[in-house]
Amino acid sequence: MNLKEPPPDSVVLPSYEAVSTDKGKFNAAFRLWHREADNPAGKTVAQPHGDRWIVHYPPPEPLSPEELDRVYDLPYARRAHPDYKEKIPALETVRFSITSHRGCLGSCTFCSLSAHQGRIIQWRSRRSMLAEAARITRLEGFRGHITDIGGPTANMYGATCAKMANGRVCPDRECTWPQPCPRLRLAAKEELAVLESVRTLPGVKKVSIGTGIRFDLLDDQPSLHYLEQLCRYYVSGQLRIAPEHVSPRVLLAMHKSSHASYMTFRRRFAETNRRLGKKQYLIPYFISGHPGATVDDALELAEYLVRTERLFIRQVQQFTPLPMTAAAAAWHTGKDPLTDRPMYIPRDPKEMKLQRSLLQLQEPNNYIYAQRALLKLGRHDLLRRLQSLKPLLRPERPGRASA
Repeated sequence: MNLKEPPPDSVVLPSYEAVSTDKGKFNAAFRLWHREADNPAGKTVAQPHGDRWIVHYPPPEPLSPEELDRVYDLPYARRAHPDYKEKIPALETVRFSITSHRGCLGSCTFCSLSAHQGRIIQWRSRRSMLAEAARITRLEGFRGHITDIGGPTANMYGATCAKMANGRVCPDRECTWPQPCPRLRLAAKEELAVLESVRTLPGVKKVSIGTGIRFDLLDDQPSLHYLEQLCRYYVSGQLRIAPEHVSPRVLLAMHKSSHASYMTFRRRFAETNRRLGKKQYLIPYFISGHPGATVDDALELAEYLVRTERLFIRQVQQFTPLPMTAAAAAWHTGKDPLTDRPMYIPRDPKEMKLQRSLLQLQEPNNYIYAQRALLKLGRHDLLRRLQSLKPLLRPERPGRASA
C-alpha cells in the first residue's frame, strides 16, 4: 500500500530489507506475525518495503454453523468443468465426500492449514450434511459409499473452547502441544451422531472417514465407545493417521505428540479390531528431512519400521518448506523461530536423498544407495545397524500397519 505510515495500532515488523539480509530479524518478524496471524482478535501487521508498506489485516470472524451451512447448501455441480475432456482421477477421490468443518487447531510446525483456514473450527449442522448426503445419493455413478465426512482432521469436528466460542484464540498457547489444552472441548458425540445419521440414510451403504483422525485427540468418554464405533462402521479397511516420526527431538521440532502416544493408539486400534473380528490397517504418514532430523534419526525411524512394525511404506513425504510455517522459517534460518534455539537443517540434497532412502529400504536401489552413502560418510556405526536390517527387507504388508 502507498502509505507514509503504518495503520494505527499495527504491529510493525522489521523491514523487508532487514529480514532479507539478517536471519535473526527474519525470525523476529516471523514471531511477531505468527502471534497475530490466525487470531481474529489479532492486530494488523505491517512491514516497510522500500517506500511502501505491506499490510496484513487480521483474519475475518469465523463463520457460524448457519453461515457455513448456507455456503454448502448451494447447488454445486460436483463435476469437472466442461472444458476438461479427460477424466480427472483426483476428482473421483472426493466426488462423493462431505466437508464437515473448516479450520485446524493442530500445532504442526510444517503445516500451513491453520494459517489459511484458521485455528478456530467452523462446523456445519447435521441437517446441512444430511441434505448434502441425500443429494449425493441421486448422483450418477454413486454406488452407496460416502468416501469421507471430515475436514483437515475428522475428529476436530465441533471442537471448541470458551475463547474460540467468542471468535478468539490464545496468542501464547497452542491447542494441542505439548499436550492438548485442558480447556479444549471435543465433540465426539456430535460427530458420531452425524456419521450415524448419514450412514442410515436411504441409499447409503457405507460411510468412511477418509481424511483420518488425530490419534492424540480421541475422546475417551466410556459411554461413547468412539474408537469401537469408528472401527465397526467408519474404517473402510484402512485408517489414515500421521505420527510423522519416532525420534523425540524430531517430534519436538514438529510439535507432534510423542511416539508413545502413537504406540498406545496403535495397540488400542489393534485390540478393538480383534474384539470386533475385523482385519483393518493403519496407514501412517512419515516425513523425511524435516528440520531437526539427522541421519541418525532417519535410521532410528527405519529400524522402527522394519524391525518393530515390519512395515514397508510406499510413500514418504519429503519435507517441503511451506510459506507461513515455523518449519520453513527454521529451514531458512537454522534456528527454531519461536525459541531462537539453533536447529540442525538437512539441506544437502545427498543427505536428503539418504534420509528418504532409509525409510524405503525395501527398494533395492535405496538400500544400495544408503549403504554407499553411510560408508562415504564414515558412519560405520550406522552402517552396521543398516546391514542388520537387510535380512528383514522382504515386504509382507507394504504400506500398512496391521491390526
